[in-house]
Amino acid sequence: MKRNAGARDGAVTRRVTRPTRRVVALTLVLAAVGTALFGAVLKNPPHAPSSLHISWWILAILFGATEIWVFHLQFGREAKSISISEIPLILGLFYAAPGPMMLGRVLGPAVVVVLWRRQTPLKAALNITLFYANGAVALSTFRLLGGGSVADGPRTWLAAVAAATLSIAVDLLVLSLILRWYTGGGRKDGVSGSLAGLFIAAASSVIGIVSVLTLRLGPLATIPLVLAGAVLMIGYRSYSSLADRHTSLEKLFRFSRELNGAPATTEVLPAVLEQARQLMRAEVAEVLRFSLGAASSPAASLWRYDGDRVETDSDDRIALSQRLVQSLILDGEAILLTHD
Repeated sequence: MKRNAGARDGAVTRRVTRPTRRVVALTLVLAAVGTALFGAVLKNPPHAPSSLHISWWILAILFGATEIWVFHLQFGREAKSISISEIPLILGLFYAAPGPMMLGRVLGPAVVVVLWRRQTPLKAALNITLFYANGAVALSTFRLLGGGSVADGPRTWLAAVAAATLSIAVDLLVLSLILRWYTGGGRKDGVSGSLAGLFIAAASSVIGIVSVLTLRLGPLATIPLVLAGAVLMIGYRSYSSLADRHTSLEKLFRFSRELNGAPATTEVLPAVLEQARQLMRAEVAEVLRFSLGAASSPAASLWRYDGDRVETDSDDRIALSQRLVQSLILDGEAILLTHD
């Protein structure tokens, strides 16, 4: 179904083109800032690692694996994808030169987003540029705070944790900004998700420091290190799945309790819409109420709930809902419903 084609095309173009142009501009800014920081590091690089060297292709595999095994955290209406890329990042800071470290940081995840996730060109370009920019941020921060040293000590450990956490802060800031451009959402959920992401990044950075110290024992230390990492990732994914099931059961129980506590029809509708709004993490929930009479066309009404009150929608939307019901119920035809 299509209505007001001319006005709608203009509205859609304005709504989509403006954020897209912003994303392109942001991608160029990230590339410029990353190049400037990386160039500064190359002019005065940290001391070369002495005990162990990790090749760029090993780092690429590690970074790619962390992009495949991501953890999804839900905060309000936003879903954050969190990886533990801080661990190979810490290893690269201590055991790789800046050039190979950046090559592995960009190439490994780039293969994942292009071949594994099959992202659109714009999204893939943004993510690859973001990998490049946060890698440059981590390198420059580690170089600045660590004084160019890769020796064991509280200063280099804190510098590495700060570098990895700051690089993730760049990711979270950019992704929250883009999400706000496209959805126009509020800031409360974004702040909660970003704080949780920073906490996870700091915790993963500490694990990365432990990995650095473990590798000091020799190449054989990689075996228990890899096994411990695999157990950690599998355990966390199992916990995440169990938590999602628990949340679903809790919402079902809450929904049943709301219905039992609101027996009146005027109270059931807000309860149903509120639970639907929470389940879908939406700002507004709508319900289409219709009845089939003697006429061929059903009488329909559209009700919406925004968290405060239930109200009927405009006459245009009600007329649209009548056509929608007739197409779905009476004619049995599929329909594409779009919103201004």
